[in-house]
Amino acid sequence: MHTWLLFVVAALSACRKTQPATSGSVEMRMPTSVPARGEMQSAVDVRMAILGRSRGEMQSAVTSVLERACGRVPHVSRLRGATQDGLSRVTVQFEAGTDLGTALYGIQTSARNAEPMLPSWAGTAQVTPGPGPVVARYSWSSEVVPAVKVDALVQSAIVDPLAQMSGVGRVAMCGGAPEEVRVEIDSHALLATPFTLKDVINAIQAWRPPAPVQSADLSKLVLGTAHGVPILLGDVAAISDDGQRTGIHQDPASS
Repeated sequence: MHTWLLFVVAALSACRKTQPATSGSVEMRMPTSVPARGEMQSAVDVRMAILGRSRGEMQSAVTSVLERACGRVPHVSRLRGATQDGLSRVTVQFEAGTDLGTALYGIQTSARNAEPMLPSWAGTAQVTPGPGPVVARYSWSSEVVPAVKVDALVQSAIVDPLAQMSGVGRVAMCGGAPEEVRVEIDSHALLATPFTLKDVINAIQAWRPPAPVQSADLSKLVLGTAHGVPILLGDVAAISDDGQRTGIHQDPASS
C-alpha cells in the first residue's frame, strides 16, 4: 500500500475540522486542527550566491555577517544559516503574530546596512518571504488503486486547487511511488538473437518515448532485425508498469 502526505504551507483564512473521507478505493484523512492566524510565524529567506567562492569563504565572510545583521531585527525568534560552495543562506523566523511585511522590511534594511561589512567580491543579498508555517497535513492511501493513478488524482483534484487558494504559499506532496516502467531481460531469449545487453541499453537510452511512458509502447521498441525479422524489446524482456506486464512473460489468461 502506498501513502501520500500533503503539506499546505502559509496562512489559510479558514478551515473546518473534517472527518476522514473516502473516494472510491482511495482513503483521505483530513487535518484535525489548524493553527489560528495569530499563532502563525512569519519567515524570511536571505540568500547570496557568489560563483567560485569556497564554503569556508562564504561562511566566514558572508553567512556570519548576514546572521549577525538579521539577528538585530526586532521580534526574531530563530536564525538558521546554511553555507555551501558559492552560496550563503539565512532563514529568519519571527515571533508568532509578526506581520510578514514588517519582517521583510526589517530584514531588507538590515541586509543593506550590512553591505559595508561584506567583502568587495560579495553581491547584493536577495531577501524573499520564507516558506511559512505548515498549516495543514493531509494523507491518502489505497490498497487497490495503482499508485500512479492515485498520484495523478491527488495532483489534479487536491494539490492544484489548493495551490491557487488565496493565502496559500506552497503545497508540497511526498510519498507514494514514482511513475516508472520496469524492464526485466530474459537472458535465454536474448542469447537467441544477435543482440547483447549493451545493445538493449543503448536502444532504450536512444528511445524518445511519448508522455506518459507505458509498457505497451516500450515493448514495441525495435532493437534491430534478425534474418529480416524485426526483434522487439518485448521479445526478449518482461516490461511492466502499474502491476501490468507485457512482453515474453505475459500470462495469456490475464490479457
